[in-house]
Amino acid sequence: MPTTHWVQLTNYKIVSIDMLFRMKVFEIGVAQKHDSDVQLLKDYYQRFQNPEYQKFLDRHIDRYTSSENGIFVGISHDDTN
Repeated sequence: MPTTHWVQLTNYKIVSIDMLFRMKVFEIGVAQKHDSDVQLLKDYYQRFQNPEYQKFLDRHIDRYTSSENGIFVGISHDDTN
């Protein structure tokens, strides 16, 4: 008769990948393990990211990095500019 192995879920917590990413971001710089985990999560997101959205971001990278405080006021998201 085969042996059945059960996982007791009371010993584990299931979190969404978004929550995992958030938790790891707050640990950046604490240990190399956390830094590597963030890179793995980033690679995962990029692999499944909408290619058209990535192209839009790439076209506007200068706009996103030009603000010292990350706040943009009065800009248009019209992609024809």
